[in-house]
Amino acid sequence: MPPKRCPPCPSARSRANPKELQLALHRLQRAGTKITLKAVAIEANVSPPLINNRYPDFAEEVRTIMGKAVRQQRDEKAELLSLSERKPRIA
Repeated sequence: MPPKRCPPCPSARSRANPKELQLALHRLQRAGTKITLKAVAIEANVSPPLINNRYPDFAEEVRTIMGKAVRQQRDEKAELLSLSERKPRIA
């Protein structure tokens, strides 16, 4: 009698759903790592094009988070620069 074969299992990359992607994003945020589409894809064990093609709203959410982080850093640096320019120089 031939051995029983299990039905082909779907690959891990095709099992992603929005909840898993949100959890991956949350894990990255809690870890304090840089948020990128690629980092989220790696954390969720999917490819970045899968996120772009199947979940464009989620991809836009990640891009928004990325943009905010860049803007916040820029604003903080600009503020530090303006504060340092206000201080009197000692000759």
